[in-house]
Amino acid sequence: MKNPRLTSGFLKLFGDTPTNRVWDHLILSRELFDLSMTNISEGSGISWNTLKKIFPFFLEEKLVVESRNVGRATMYRLNMDSPRVAFMVRVHGEASKLQAKRTRTSAPKESA
Repeated sequence: MKNPRLTSGFLKLFGDTPTNRVWDHLILSRELFDLSMTNISEGSGISWNTLKKIFPFFLEEKLVVESRNVGRATMYRLNMDSPRVAFMVRVHGEASKLQAKRTRTSAPKESA
């Protein structure tokens, strides 16, 4: 399970569900890595069995694409050519900005 202190603005705004956790992890990792299903499961903080239930949606809708094979593992990346993925990346960014703004305005003010 993810550390609640490290929950992203996206998860706070849209709910800490397994599907949203996968979106969150894929979006945050999009520029850095291609990921195996094990990496996605561990990085999202969800079980392998849960990922196996929801990941076919990401594949069928072409939200993720295979990037390469490493041994027996298939590696995946977000399909940045998909308009829906581009939209989700924008929403994720806006949710993060909104959360950062809320955090700044709700932070206790230090007295001098």
